[in-house]
Amino acid sequence: HATKNQIVEFTNDYKTLYPHINWNISIETTDDELRINASDLETILGNLIHNGIKYGGKNIQLHILQSEDLLKIDVIDDGIGIAMNEQKYIFDKYYRVPINNIHSVKGLGVGLYLVSKIVQKYQGTIQVKSNLGKGCHLSIEL
Repeated sequence: HATKNQIVEFTNDYKTLYPHINWNISIETTDDELRINASDLETILGNLIHNGIKYGGKNIQLHILQSEDLLKIDVIDDGIGIAMNEQKYIFDKYYRVPINNIHSVKGLGVGLYLVSKIVQKYQGTIQVKSNLGKGCHLSIEL
């Protein structure tokens, strides 16, 4: 199981890698251990944080809340956002949101697919709240 310390170390690495990003990170849990495997959590956080930065986010919020029967992970960025008509496809394998038809953004389009597979493994849910030009909010409940 992932521990609170592991998450702090993992996010500190991102803070070091991306010092120009304004980070807002909160981890609230009564138990030191989270009900998720450490590598699964790192895959989820890594992909969501990367996407937020890759698509123009300058402010990244990460909120992790674990109560007795729920683990909630929210990653919010202020990047370019995702158009409504694209949102239903973003968890498909190899799907990449077209940006002015230029694929200058590196990636294989597997990040959110992997995230959704992990969420399924824990029988959780994942929701996207986004408007073009207004950033993106991905919310996971396990």
